[in-house]
Order: sequence, then C-alpha cells, then structure tokens
Amino acid sequence: MTEYFEGAVMKTLMATDGSNEATAALRTATRLLRRRDNEVHILCVAPEFYEPRGRKEGKRVRAEYERRIAQETKTILERAHQTLLAEGVAAEIRAESGSPAEVIVRLANDYDVTVLGATSQYDTTKPGIGSVASRVVEHAPGIVLVCRENAGGSSPRILLCVDGSRASQAALNALTTYFNTESAGITLIHIVETPWVNLGLDQDWFDRGGETRYQKSSEIQLEEELQIEANEIIQDAAEQLTRHGLDVTTVIAEGNPATAILGQAEQDEYDLDQIYDILENEIIPAYYDNPDTWRHIVKNGMQDVRFQFESNRMADEYYKLLYNTSVVKMAVEMKEH
Repeated sequence: MTEYFEGAVMKTLMATDGSNEATAALRTATRLLRRRDNEVHILCVAPEFYEPRGRKEGKRVRAEYERRIAQETKTILERAHQTLLAEGVAAEIRAESGSPAEVIVRLANDYDVTVLGATSQYDTTKPGIGSVASRVVEHAPGIVLVCRENAGGSSPRILLCVDGSRASQAALNALTTYFNTESAGITLIHIVETPWVNLGLDQDWFDRGGETRYQKSSEIQLEEELQIEANEIIQDAAEQLTRHGLDVTTVIAEGNPATAILGQAEQDEYDLDQIYDILENEIIPAYYDNPDTWRHIVKNGMQDVRFQFESNRMADEYYKLLYNTSVVKMAVEMKEH
C-alpha cells in the first residue's frame, strides 16, 4: 500500500466502461473517499482491434473501428466526468487501449486507490464480481475499491475483515487515511477457522463417540485458544479505529471465511430492509395517523424498562457486581496467605 503523509496529494484512478455498474461505482466511490487533496483521474480502456487473418479489407475496417471506438470512448469519459461533477468532484480524463484488466493493473502503480465496478457491461448476468474486477483485485498493487450502488441512498456501511495479518493492518490504515468515515457504520469481523473447516468436515464429525479424555480436552483447548486469539485481534483493530473517533461494531464468527463474510454482508442488507419496512409501514403511520396508538406504544415502552432506571436496581448491581465480588476476592487472598 502506498504510504500517505499529511499534506500529500491523494491520487485516485476510477475506471469506467460506460455501464450502469461502472457509473454506480463512480458515485459510490466519491461518497466513500475523502475529497480533501484528492486528485481524481477517470480511465476508459478501449479494446484493441482484432484483425481476422486473410481479410483484404483489414486496414479499412481497422480505421473505421478506431474512429468509432475513439468516439465512444470520448462519450463515455464525458458522461463519467459529468457524473463526478454532479457529486462535486472535478476530475481529469484518460483514454487508453488494450486489455482493460492489464491496463488498470499497470496504471494502478501510480495511484493510491483504484476504483472500478463489480461487473463490466459484459458480466451483468453473472453473480459476484466480473472477470476484470477479479484480475485487478488479484494483481493490482495498493488499494482496490470495488463498488456497487449504495442501497436506498442510506449512510455507507463498511464491513472490514481482520485477521491480524499485514494485509489486514494495511486495510485498517487505508480506512482511516483515504476514506470518509464520519457518517459510515463500520463493522469489524473476524472469522475463526476451526480445523474441520479446512478439512471440509462439519464439527459434528469431531463430536462422535470414541474419543479419549485427552483428545476431547485437546479439542476444547484448541477452541479456547482460537477464541482468545480472535478476541485479541478484533479488540486491537477496534481500538485502532476508536482512536480516530470512529464507532465500531465487532463480530466474531466461526467457519469458512468467504461464506461467513458474505453471510454477514447479506445479513446487514436484510436487517436494513426490515428496518425500512417497519419504519414505513408501522412506526411512521402510527406516529402521524394514530396518535392514541402511538401514545400507548410509548407508555408501554416506558413501563417495560422502568426497572432498569431506578435506584433499587443500581444498589443491587453495586452490591452483586462490585462490593460482593471484592469481598469474596479479599477473602480468597487472605486464605491463600
């Protein structure tokens, strides 16, 4: 990852092929990336002309192709430029020819962040990310941001996977250095890869009868060590972000990392849809159209939580959690001595 120094200019390369996916990536990236001292270049890579063998009219066809592809590239770049201007970002445009993935990977050396859409105009029917995005993520140096449209115009939600590696630390540094995280919801996730995952087995396979007491205790010890390591990794990552004033939610999951990460991302989408549905169809109509019902809901809510906001609860917790625990600890220490 390119190291960033205070006062240095951040350089961002945004690739587009004119597709809806690429345009969505441009809009999303401008809202995610910090704008101060950010020099943005828009790139469009035109495929090179492939000349079939034995065609006498090859030169004429090549000339016509180059004329038309140059015009199309210019149009794509102008539209992308207008898209960024609408977001308040001035950018320079850049046209290249060749393999899109190879050109983007080559140019990425000169930029801090490289942005592209999840799929190209030729990959829209395929799940996941397309072939160009996959190759760029695998081979490009530095930070690669693969974007989709932000659902519902809501505040950005960032899912950051941490495992204690150098790459994980680089991702943390990039988040605090290059991204506008003031209004973003950030979730840190660590996946505990237990042994049966790498063997393609379920945990039930290890829970069958016949184990010795030693084998069973070894498995429990391993799980405990993995859990301790997971807590240390995610706590360290959370502390790094909170030092920058960021609010962080942490998740520790178990299983296959790819499946767990996708599952968490889909869970966030589901939770968001459910919240919007409840707001739109239950809470807002009750507040505006049924004031008596709304007052009843508010009073019931106050009634449900009243025991958590009284002095008896505070005194009880003080005795059980602080005073009584301290007395027991003191008695144990006196007995030991």
